[in-house]
Amino acid sequence: MKKKIGILILAAGMNTRMSIQWPDTPKALLPINNQPNLFILLESIFDMESTYNLIITIIVSEGMLKIFENELQRWFPHTATKICILEQIDARGSGKAVEQLFLSRRHGHHDAYLVVLQCNFPFIASESIKNIIDSHIDTHSQVTILGGKTQSVVTTDTNKYTRCVIKNNMVVQLVEPQDADEYKEVLSNSFFMGVMIAKYGFFRNCVKHMVADPFTEEFRVIDFINNSRDIPTKIVYIYPMYGSIETVSLEMPDDLPYAEHLYTQKKHASFLHQCYFLWKQYANLDERLKKCEEKLGLP
Repeated sequence: MKKKIGILILAAGMNTRMSIQWPDTPKALLPINNQPNLFILLESIFDMESTYNLIITIIVSEGMLKIFENELQRWFPHTATKICILEQIDARGSGKAVEQLFLSRRHGHHDAYLVVLQCNFPFIASESIKNIIDSHIDTHSQVTILGGKTQSVVTTDTNKYTRCVIKNNMVVQLVEPQDADEYKEVLSNSFFMGVMIAKYGFFRNCVKHMVADPFTEEFRVIDFINNSRDIPTKIVYIYPMYGSIETVSLEMPDDLPYAEHLYTQKKHASFLHQCYFLWKQYANLDERLKKCEEKLGLP
């Protein structure tokens, strides 16, 4: 029997940094090779359907429900009905988006697993998501997060993203750049990629005890780890990613063309890989042409 895994994609960002080039376009729908970046992530998620029984939910900004529904129907006509899209009613951070999931009652039982993903890391592969699930179960962690070793597609500034404070190979705190001064000596060179897995019961308990940031009044999903430190059995483990295309984040205007460049390179490499094995498998040109015609659906 396949394990039930909830997937929650946080896609309520409104693209304020790239709005000049792409006005009125949500961050999740910014195009990479003419395809919304969110749907590159969804392709990886759908690749896991043979392994897990998936419950997929996407949180979008208020008023964006119809736009996302139309785009899903356009790009995934046969699977769009498997995805639930929810509007974030209280747009005060990613923590409130997770709370919205519980308010909708679209969630698994207390001991089932929930994976939270950020839409602005579109290249995370299905194998990496599987690895973080397996790692989480094997280490008996209360919550496992995905960390990276590169900071941006355009800069190596180590203060750009949320940093991981690690002691004894465990993440003990996540620190935003503006709060990082007192932690400079202990900050790891890993950053939080916005991916975490825990049981539904863990997230539900954290939602009940959420505290707003005193300056922004936002409820951030990264604070789930920091605010849950009173839980007696709390263990936090990091599953690291090292400098691959998967660590590319869409944050600044220059990130998008660079991400598109890397994605094109990856597609070309995959195409050449397929061609190589096709050519190697069949001995002569006629057999190769016949196989290509079959794959292309040509008469």
